[in-house]
Amino acid sequence: MNGEKMTKKYFKKFKIGQRIEVTWLDSNTRIKEEWADAEEFTKENSKMIIKSVSYFYGIVGKQLNIASDKMIDKKYVILINRKMTIPLGCVIKVRKK
Repeated sequence: MNGEKMTKKYFKKFKIGQRIEVTWLDSNTRIKEEWADAEEFTKENSKMIIKSVSYFYGIVGKQLNIASDKMIDKKYVILINRKMTIPLGCVIKVRKK
């Protein structure tokens, strides 16, 4: 949802293990890695918007849990790998993929 605050309630429409696309705001570093005066430093307003396609694994506290990899082994057990958590306050948009 664009412009809407993400809450745990919003994610009830997604099923565990479902593939989703998450657009979120990540932390970043200055474009110029050099010394700057305090005024210039505080005026910088760069944003790092990330788009991740992964699998939904729930909300814990105020964090979205996703997994980048999912596979089914020979015994039909689902295995997941590369867990990532994103603070809900950083999530801009989520959709089924």
